[in-house]
Amino acid sequence: MTTRKRLQSLKKVAIVWRLKAGESNDSIAKEFDVAHSTISTIWKHRDNKIQTVFLNSCT
Repeated sequence: MTTRKRLQSLKKVAIVWRLKAGESNDSIAKEFDVAHSTISTIWKHRDNKIQTVFLNSCT
């Protein structure tokens, strides 16, 4: 059984920026040692993730 990994919010924001810059889903997944579906899910929820990080950093 594998252990579930939890990425920190700042790492998720970095993933979104790298995807926006054109980097492939698979290369990012390999670097962060997660499934490519995890990267896809982060991309799917990108607006919520970025808002959360910036709101938390302002308080």
